[in-house]
Amino acid sequence: MTDIQDARRDTKARGNKGAERLSPDGKWRLFPKVPNLLQYVSTGLYFARTKINGKLIRRSLKAETFEEAKLALQDLLARHPELEPERGTVGEGLKAYLRQVNTAHDLSPQTKRYRRYFLKALLANWPGLRKLKADRVTAADCQEWAGRFSAAKDEQYLNHRLAVLRTPLELGGIPHDQNPARKIKRLGVKPWALWGHLRSMSVGTVLVTGTERA
Repeated sequence: MTDIQDARRDTKARGNKGAERLSPDGKWRLFPKVPNLLQYVSTGLYFARTKINGKLIRRSLKAETFEEAKLALQDLLARHPELEPERGTVGEGLKAYLRQVNTAHDLSPQTKRYRRYFLKALLANWPGLRKLKADRVTAADCQEWAGRFSAAKDEQYLNHRLAVLRTPLELGGIPHDQNPARKIKRLGVKPWALWGHLRSMSVGTVLVTGTERA
């Protein structure tokens, strides 16, 4: 691996790239939808973040672009079954999601309140979710949870909670295309139900503050 930065290497954020974000120290670019992929910001080099016998390691990837890096990561994991993809708890994913919500400059204060409200409601109605490893949540778990609310709540209410569940699972280490919550389809919303939901939320969210934590 050369120390000379290749002029063709993509060292800057380009497009969405799976809702990329930076590590707290600003040195690493993270890709929640590809949770085992990292990019060192200053050089543009890509790395796989995996575990061997529970020990976290990084391995450099021969890739110059994000798409090449995804393929190289898949190939590495396929060729080395001893490498364990990193998985966190749902609670860790929820904390990362809450940080994203609180620091997002493109979300209105009302939208942030809504998302904190649904995050709190999700935890209240799924006991033990916070402590589960993200890869222990199954599509059957998500379907059972969704079934309870589709019978008791309106469609818009369920759809909001479903959206809140999907992102923390990916931030906990589940790849986008393997996310069990994405196997649950959003429900169609009746116009009268949407209006009633928005009215109730306008009242309910005034009780939610920014001091809550996942």
